[in-house]
Amino acid sequence: MEPEISEEAKVFNSKRRLAKRVAQLEPGDTPFYIGFTPGSMAGFDSFFLSTYTFALFEFSKVKHKFAYDFVTGYDETEDGTIVMHLQDDSDLPIKKLRKEERLALKAALETFPKMGPNAEAWHAWQARRKELSDGYVPTGKELAKANRAQEREAAAASRESERTSREVQRKAHEERQRSLQARAATKTWPNTRLPLGPPNKAGGLTILQHCEEGEEPWFILTTVLAGCMACFEDRLMIIKAGNMQGLMAGTLFGGRSTTFYYSDINAIEFNKQLGGSVLEILTASYQGTDNHDFWRGTTKSRNSNSGDPWTLSNTLPIDNGVYARAHAEMSELRRRISESKRPTVNVTMPSAPQFAPTPAAPSDDLVSRLAKLAELRDAGVLTEYEFAAAKARLLAGPSA
Repeated sequence: MEPEISEEAKVFNSKRRLAKRVAQLEPGDTPFYIGFTPGSMAGFDSFFLSTYTFALFEFSKVKHKFAYDFVTGYDETEDGTIVMHLQDDSDLPIKKLRKEERLALKAALETFPKMGPNAEAWHAWQARRKELSDGYVPTGKELAKANRAQEREAAAASRESERTSREVQRKAHEERQRSLQARAATKTWPNTRLPLGPPNKAGGLTILQHCEEGEEPWFILTTVLAGCMACFEDRLMIIKAGNMQGLMAGTLFGGRSTTFYYSDINAIEFNKQLGGSVLEILTASYQGTDNHDFWRGTTKSRNSNSGDPWTLSNTLPIDNGVYARAHAEMSELRRRISESKRPTVNVTMPSAPQFAPTPAAPSDDLVSRLAKLAELRDAGVLTEYEFAAAKARLLAGPSA
């Protein structure tokens, strides 16, 4: 029969090495269990339980081999060591055995010395091994080790879950970017005012990346070389992205985009000059204390002039005709900025006063009482004389 080999012992007992080890046993001595010995200082790596003998192997050499009846008893320590007491008064410790190997060895030492090498002993070994496994109580070290293993597994599962989540997010982000790139390439903005046409692909992609779910700018001011300005309900963006726009902005093969919320904008300044003008957004951080004219810095390298409107984040160089064609939208933008700065006053209207119900007029009450008297007369309850007397008293009033 094929021997049972523990998972750890399989590393040291390949098919070729196992054949060499079995050849060193006695003729007819068949191993039925092979276990791993991790803590043996003598260098043992495996122990063999066979029909006649117990054997310890180091590499392909047998180091200890003796019949089961040579063992007079054994002790077990808390660290998993089995100390076998031999007939020559010596002890053989098999150190730090794992639970599986330890129970298999204990069952063999309790069974074979008493019953001898026979089939009944092998079945008794199987039964005793199961009894030991069913009634096994882990040691404190084993419990701590199991807890550490569970913690490691939980940590590994958490890391795997995080990795999977990041991977899902990454794929979703990549898919969204592909979708936005495809949308930007079409240059279609059905819900946006485009007095000067759509922005370039790079600028459009930057705008879409800054849109909330279901949001689009209501107005985009586009220039040929400088970039564009995209206006939303509560903010505007100045975007300088694209090959030529990035070059002029001093970010070759890159881009520059800045967001200004309407509530933070102090003014929009338009500097009109011969040949070109500059649109400048003024905030607390960007004050109009310097002359950012259209031609400033054009004779120097990019970013070499701190007042260059082509590179500043709050300025947009434009042609004079461009501003004129977008005059209506710019007026609307200024109105929205002004609206955002108006204080909001919440007024609670007082509830309507509660009045007591108006009592019925005396004349209404008199009419109803006279009608009641007439009903009593018609029903025969009152005589004609009684009806006339009661009617006279009602008409005379309380003073009668």
